[in-house]
Amino acid sequence: MQVDFQHFLSHGGYKDEENDPLSGHLFNLDDVKWRNLRVKLTPTFTSGKMKMMFHTLADCSVGLKDLIDESSTGVDIKDVLSRFGTDVISSVAFGLECNSVKNPDVLFSYFGRRALEIDIWDNIKIFMQVMLPHRLLKAMKHKFTKTDVEKFFMKVIRETVEYREKNNIYRKDFMHLLLQLKNRGTVTDDTSITDESGKPKEIALNMNELAAQAFVFFMAGYETSSSTLSFALYELATNPDIQEKLRDEINSVLANHEGQMTYDAMMEMTYMEKVIHGKDTLF
Repeated sequence: MQVDFQHFLSHGGYKDEENDPLSGHLFNLDDVKWRNLRVKLTPTFTSGKMKMMFHTLADCSVGLKDLIDESSTGVDIKDVLSRFGTDVISSVAFGLECNSVKNPDVLFSYFGRRALEIDIWDNIKIFMQVMLPHRLLKAMKHKFTKTDVEKFFMKVIRETVEYREKNNIYRKDFMHLLLQLKNRGTVTDDTSITDESGKPKEIALNMNELAAQAFVFFMAGYETSSSTLSFALYELATNPDIQEKLRDEINSVLANHEGQMTYDAMMEMTYMEKVIHGKDTLF
Protein backbone atom coordinates (compact mmCIF):
# COMPACT_ATOMS: atom_id res chain seq x y z
CA MET A 1 0.00 0.00 0.00
CA GLN A 2 2.80 2.44 0.78
CA VAL A 3 4.80 1.75 -2.38
CA ASP A 4 1.77 1.81 -4.70
CA PHE A 5 -0.29 4.36 -2.80
CA GLN A 6 -0.68 6.55 -5.90
CA HIS A 7 -3.12 3.93 -7.20
CA PHE A 8 -5.41 4.25 -4.17
CA LEU A 9 -6.13 7.98 -4.05
CA SER A 10 -9.80 7.72 -5.05
CA HIS A 11 -12.04 6.87 -2.10
CA GLY A 12 -15.25 6.51 -4.09
CA GLY A 13 -17.35 8.54 -1.64
CA TYR A 14 -20.14 10.70 -3.06
CA LYS A 15 -19.73 14.44 -2.85
CA ASP A 16 -21.36 17.47 -4.43
CA GLU A 17 -19.53 20.54 -3.22
CA GLU A 18 -22.02 22.86 -4.92
CA ASN A 19 -25.32 21.44 -3.62
CA ASP A 20 -23.97 19.70 -0.50
CA PRO A 21 -20.97 21.81 0.61
CA LEU A 22 -20.34 19.86 3.82
CA SER A 23 -19.74 16.71 1.75
CA GLY A 24 -16.50 18.16 0.33
CA HIS A 25 -14.35 17.01 3.23
CA LEU A 26 -11.08 15.07 3.16
CA PHE A 27 -12.69 11.62 3.46
CA ASN A 28 -14.70 12.15 0.27
CA LEU A 29 -12.13 13.82 -1.98
CA ASP A 30 -10.26 12.00 -4.75
CA ASP A 31 -6.95 12.08 -6.60
CA VAL A 32 -4.98 15.33 -6.74
CA LYS A 33 -7.50 17.34 -4.73
CA TRP A 34 -7.33 14.82 -1.89
CA ARG A 35 -3.53 14.78 -2.00
CA ASN A 36 -3.25 18.58 -1.95
CA LEU A 37 -5.69 18.98 0.93
CA ARG A 38 -4.11 16.17 2.91
CA VAL A 39 -0.70 17.83 2.57
CA LYS A 40 -2.18 21.10 3.84
CA LEU A 41 -4.06 19.52 6.76
CA THR A 42 -1.26 17.22 7.95
CA PRO A 43 0.60 20.04 9.80
CA THR A 44 -2.54 20.72 11.85
CA PHE A 45 -2.18 17.35 13.59
CA THR A 46 1.49 17.42 14.56
CA SER A 47 2.44 16.92 18.21
CA GLY A 48 3.19 20.64 18.46
CA LYS A 49 -0.30 21.60 17.29
CA MET A 50 -1.90 19.01 19.59
CA LYS A 51 0.08 20.45 22.49
CA MET A 52 -1.17 23.90 21.53
CA MET A 53 -4.81 22.74 21.76
CA PHE A 54 -4.43 20.68 24.94
CA HIS A 55 -5.18 23.58 27.28
CA THR A 56 -8.58 24.00 25.61
CA LEU A 57 -9.36 20.33 26.14
CA ALA A 58 -8.27 20.53 29.79
CA ASP A 59 -10.60 23.49 30.36
CA CYS A 60 -13.55 21.44 29.06
CA SER A 61 -12.73 18.62 31.47
CA VAL A 62 -13.41 20.90 34.46
CA GLY A 63 -17.14 20.88 33.68
CA LEU A 64 -17.11 17.09 33.39
CA LYS A 65 -15.36 16.71 36.75
CA ASP A 66 -17.80 19.11 38.43
CA LEU A 67 -20.82 17.22 37.07
CA ILE A 68 -19.55 13.86 38.35
CA ASP A 69 -18.57 15.34 41.73
CA GLU A 70 -22.03 16.89 42.15
CA SER A 71 -23.93 13.73 41.22
CA SER A 72 -25.12 11.70 44.20
CA THR A 73 -26.89 8.93 42.26
CA GLY A 74 -24.48 8.28 39.40
CA VAL A 75 -24.65 9.40 35.78
CA ASP A 76 -25.36 7.91 32.36
CA ILE A 77 -21.70 7.85 31.40
CA LYS A 78 -22.26 7.34 27.65
CA ASP A 79 -24.56 10.36 27.47
CA VAL A 80 -22.29 12.51 29.64
CA LEU A 81 -19.21 11.60 27.60
CA SER A 82 -21.05 12.39 24.36
CA ARG A 83 -21.83 15.83 25.74
CA PHE A 84 -18.24 16.21 26.93
CA GLY A 85 -17.08 15.30 23.41
CA THR A 86 -19.41 17.95 22.03
CA ASP A 87 -17.88 20.56 24.34
CA VAL A 88 -14.32 19.60 23.39
CA ILE A 89 -14.92 19.53 19.64
CA SER A 90 -17.06 22.68 19.57
CA SER A 91 -14.31 24.49 21.48
CA VAL A 92 -11.32 23.10 19.56
CA ALA A 93 -12.84 23.02 16.07
CA PHE A 94 -15.27 25.95 16.20
CA GLY A 95 -14.00 28.12 19.03
CA LEU A 96 -17.35 27.97 20.84
CA GLU A 97 -18.06 27.25 24.49
CA CYS A 98 -21.45 25.50 24.45
CA ASN A 99 -21.19 23.81 27.90
CA SER A 100 -23.46 20.92 26.92
CA VAL A 101 -22.17 18.85 29.86
CA LYS A 102 -24.31 20.97 32.15
CA ASN A 103 -26.90 21.98 29.55
CA PRO A 104 -27.67 19.02 27.24
CA ASP A 105 -30.30 20.99 25.27
CA VAL A 106 -27.93 23.50 23.66
CA LEU A 107 -28.28 23.77 19.87
CA PHE A 108 -24.77 22.51 19.14
CA SER A 109 -25.43 19.29 21.01
CA TYR A 110 -28.84 18.88 19.35
CA PHE A 111 -27.52 19.30 15.82
CA GLY A 112 -24.55 17.07 16.61
CA ARG A 113 -26.94 14.25 17.46
CA ARG A 114 -29.12 15.15 14.50
CA ALA A 115 -26.19 14.90 12.09
CA LEU A 116 -25.55 11.31 13.19
CA GLU A 117 -29.16 10.14 13.19
CA ILE A 118 -29.89 7.60 10.46
CA ASP A 119 -33.53 7.04 9.53
CA ILE A 120 -35.17 5.07 6.71
CA TRP A 121 -34.74 7.92 4.23
CA ASP A 122 -31.06 8.23 5.11
CA ASN A 123 -30.60 4.51 4.44
CA ILE A 124 -32.28 4.95 1.06
CA LYS A 125 -29.90 7.82 0.25
CA ILE A 126 -26.90 5.69 1.24
CA PHE A 127 -28.16 2.91 -1.03
CA MET A 128 -28.52 5.40 -3.90
CA GLN A 129 -24.98 6.68 -3.37
CA VAL A 130 -23.62 3.15 -3.56
CA MET A 131 -25.67 1.94 -6.52
CA LEU A 132 -26.16 4.97 -8.78
CA PRO A 133 -23.52 6.82 -10.86
CA HIS A 134 -22.34 9.99 -9.16
CA ARG A 135 -23.03 12.05 -12.29
CA LEU A 136 -26.68 11.02 -12.12
CA LEU A 137 -26.86 11.86 -8.41
CA LYS A 138 -25.41 15.33 -9.08
CA ALA A 139 -27.92 15.87 -11.89
CA MET A 140 -30.64 14.99 -9.38
CA LYS A 141 -29.08 17.47 -6.90
CA HIS A 142 -28.85 14.61 -4.43
CA LYS A 143 -27.46 15.52 -1.01
CA PHE A 144 -26.86 13.41 2.07
CA THR A 145 -26.40 16.11 4.69
CA LYS A 146 -29.69 17.09 6.30
CA THR A 147 -30.76 20.61 5.30
CA ASP A 148 -31.24 21.89 8.86
CA VAL A 149 -27.86 20.45 9.90
CA GLU A 150 -26.15 22.09 6.94
CA LYS A 151 -27.75 25.47 7.64
CA PHE A 152 -26.77 25.36 11.31
CA PHE A 153 -23.13 24.38 10.83
CA MET A 154 -22.59 26.67 7.84
CA LYS A 155 -24.05 29.59 9.82
CA VAL A 156 -21.93 28.85 12.89
CA ILE A 157 -18.74 28.45 10.88
CA ARG A 158 -19.35 31.51 8.69
CA GLU A 159 -20.10 33.74 11.68
CA THR A 160 -17.05 32.43 13.56
CA VAL A 161 -14.76 33.05 10.58
CA GLU A 162 -16.13 36.55 9.95
CA TYR A 163 -15.83 37.54 13.62
CA ARG A 164 -12.25 36.30 13.95
CA GLU A 165 -11.11 37.91 10.72
CA LYS A 166 -12.80 41.21 11.52
CA ASN A 167 -11.36 41.39 15.04
CA ASN A 168 -8.08 39.54 14.33
CA ILE A 169 -8.87 36.99 17.04
CA TYR A 170 -6.16 34.44 17.87
CA ARG A 171 -7.15 31.26 19.68
CA LYS A 172 -5.14 28.07 20.03
CA ASP A 173 -7.54 25.77 18.21
CA PHE A 174 -8.23 23.92 14.98
CA MET A 175 -10.31 26.79 13.60
CA HIS A 176 -7.32 29.13 13.71
CA LEU A 177 -5.29 26.63 11.68
CA LEU A 178 -8.11 26.37 9.13
CA LEU A 179 -8.24 30.16 8.94
CA GLN A 180 -4.53 30.20 8.14
CA LEU A 181 -5.19 27.70 5.35
CA LYS A 182 -8.03 29.87 4.08
CA ASN A 183 -6.11 33.14 4.06
CA ARG A 184 -2.49 32.08 3.66
CA GLY A 185 -2.70 28.68 2.02
CA THR A 186 -0.43 27.17 4.67
CA VAL A 187 -0.19 26.54 8.42
CA THR A 188 2.51 28.45 10.31
CA ASP A 189 3.59 28.75 13.94
CA ASP A 190 2.79 32.44 14.27
CA THR A 191 -0.47 33.97 15.46
CA SER A 192 -1.37 35.76 12.23
CA ILE A 193 -4.27 34.73 10.05
CA THR A 194 -2.87 36.39 6.92
CA ASP A 195 0.61 37.15 5.65
CA GLU A 196 2.05 40.66 5.50
CA SER A 197 0.37 41.46 2.19
CA GLY A 198 -2.92 39.93 3.29
CA LYS A 199 -2.96 37.72 0.20
CA PRO A 200 -2.65 33.92 0.05
CA LYS A 201 0.83 32.71 -0.90
CA GLU A 202 -0.47 29.32 -1.99
CA ILE A 203 -3.74 27.76 -3.11
CA ALA A 204 -6.03 28.46 -0.16
CA LEU A 205 -9.25 26.93 1.14
CA ASN A 206 -12.52 28.63 0.26
CA MET A 207 -15.29 29.03 2.82
CA ASN A 208 -17.13 25.83 1.84
CA GLU A 209 -13.92 23.77 2.00
CA LEU A 210 -13.08 25.20 5.40
CA ALA A 211 -16.59 24.45 6.65
CA ALA A 212 -16.44 20.87 5.35
CA GLN A 213 -13.16 20.16 7.18
CA ALA A 214 -14.48 21.62 10.44
CA PHE A 215 -17.69 19.59 10.05
CA VAL A 216 -15.90 16.28 9.45
CA PHE A 217 -13.63 17.03 12.43
CA PHE A 218 -16.78 17.13 14.53
CA MET A 219 -18.34 14.05 12.92
CA ALA A 220 -15.17 11.97 13.24
CA GLY A 221 -14.61 12.80 16.89
CA TYR A 222 -18.12 12.97 18.34
CA GLU A 223 -19.20 9.32 18.58
CA THR A 224 -15.76 7.68 18.43
CA SER A 225 -14.37 9.57 21.43
CA SER A 226 -17.36 8.94 23.69
CA SER A 227 -17.50 5.25 22.72
CA THR A 228 -13.77 4.78 23.34
CA LEU A 229 -13.98 6.39 26.77
CA SER A 230 -17.14 4.46 27.69
CA PHE A 231 -15.61 1.09 26.81
CA ALA A 232 -12.37 1.97 28.60
CA LEU A 233 -14.23 2.98 31.77
CA TYR A 234 -16.28 -0.22 31.65
CA GLU A 235 -13.12 -2.33 31.45
CA LEU A 236 -11.55 -0.40 34.31
CA ALA A 237 -14.69 -0.93 36.42
CA THR A 238 -14.57 -4.69 35.83
CA ASN A 239 -10.81 -4.89 36.41
CA PRO A 240 -10.10 -3.04 39.69
CA ASP A 241 -6.45 -4.13 39.74
CA ILE A 242 -5.83 -2.40 36.41
CA GLN A 243 -7.83 0.59 37.59
CA GLU A 244 -5.68 0.89 40.72
CA LYS A 245 -2.44 0.59 38.76
CA LEU A 246 -3.60 3.28 36.33
CA ARG A 247 -4.65 5.56 39.19
CA ASP A 248 -1.21 5.16 40.78
CA GLU A 249 0.47 6.13 37.51
CA ILE A 250 -1.74 9.21 37.11
CA ASN A 251 -1.06 10.37 40.68
CA SER A 252 2.66 9.73 40.29
CA VAL A 253 2.94 11.66 37.03
CA LEU A 254 0.83 14.57 38.26
CA ALA A 255 3.02 14.83 41.36
CA ASN A 256 5.92 15.61 39.02
CA HIS A 257 3.90 18.33 37.26
CA GLU A 258 2.63 20.28 40.28
CA GLY A 259 -0.70 18.48 40.12
CA GLN A 260 -1.50 19.94 36.70
CA MET A 261 -2.72 17.84 33.77
CA THR A 262 -0.55 19.08 30.91
CA TYR A 263 0.29 17.70 27.49
CA ASP A 264 3.73 16.63 28.68
CA ALA A 265 2.20 14.90 31.72
CA MET A 266 -0.23 13.04 29.50
CA MET A 267 2.58 11.84 27.25
CA GLU A 268 4.34 10.35 30.30
CA MET A 269 1.33 8.15 31.14
CA THR A 270 2.50 5.11 29.22
CA TYR A 271 0.31 2.65 31.13
CA MET A 272 -2.77 4.70 30.27
CA GLU A 273 -1.87 4.38 26.60
CA LYS A 274 -1.61 0.60 27.03
CA VAL A 275 -5.03 0.52 28.70
CA ILE A 276 -6.62 2.44 25.81
CA HIS A 277 -4.93 0.25 23.20
CA GLY A 278 -5.88 -2.86 25.16
CA LYS A 279 -9.51 -1.77 25.01
CA ASP A 280 -9.22 -1.41 21.23
CA THR A 281 -8.25 -5.07 20.90
CA LEU A 282 -11.44 -6.12 22.72
CA PHE A 283 -14.01 -4.04 20.86
